Amino acid sequence: MGWVQAYILVFTTGIHLVVGSIEKSDLVALDTKTIYSVEGNSVNILARSGEGRTIQFCRWDALNHPKIGNNGIVFVNDVDDIPSFSILALQSPDKKNRIVTGYEQFGRGLTNGECGIKIQNVTKEDLTTWKYLLIEFSKAEGNPTAVTRDVKLEVAVQPTPPVILGKNNLDKIFETDNPLLTDTSGNRHEFMNISCCTENGIPNPQLQLLLDGTNITPTSSTNGDAPGQFCIHWTGARFGRNDNGRKLKCIAEHITTTDSDISAKEDSVDLNVWCKKF
Repeated sequence: MGWVQAYILVFTTGIHLVVGSIEKSDLVALDTKTIYSVEGNSVNILARSGEGRTIQFCRWDALNHPKIGNNGIVFVNDVDDIPSFSILALQSPDKKNRIVTGYEQFGRGLTNGECGIKIQNVTKEDLTTWKYLLIEFSKAEGNPTAVTRDVKLEVAVQPTPPVILGKNNLDKIFETDNPLLTDTSGNRHEFMNISCCTENGIPNPQLQLLLDGTNITPTSSTNGDAPGQFCIHWTGARFGRNDNGRKLKCIAEHITTTDSDISAKEDSVDLNVWCKKF
């Protein structure tokens, strides 16, 4: 497989510990985050500093990664302004950038509070736990801040194609403005509940309902009855004679699918609205 689809996840550091000198014991470890990719993809991972703080030092490490090794990927800003920068000596004695082929800097830059890496072609070795270390500094505050976080890059699994449930009910819809129009079973279909579901996607896909190309905001989204099922719901849908022949479509967007993968990402039905003659 060889998808070329960027997936960007932004991590904001959030909680900080401000100290006069930075030692390993001063690091703030934030909760682990998980993102997904597949081999052959291009993926961007971005870390952001606290508001108003520049990043003076940024390091990315990957667990058991043969290319990243023990030295990590390092980006260094001007560190001379930071007092008691003892952790820097432990992490990057030469105070220089360290770039690894196939991995490049991503984001607006350390001065603008962003440090990311772009993995140009995800390999099996990249699907591991990454860790970033940020050393931030604000001249107004006068003290550095150290933040670290684990980021799990895991394999994405393609979901089953989306299915609009109960499509047979959409083949005979009675105009809601005419409640006297009923079928032989006495159903008027004044209000309809429409669901679109898919299964086994990791992570869950983004499901979207469209009526002749116009986005329908779903009423809710839930995990379905079957294991691994994910659904969106349009509750209380109403149709009239002007909706006859319109196409209702459900689209599943996922990191593993492409725009040309129509059968894997779409389901549709033409509305058949019965109405009273004038």
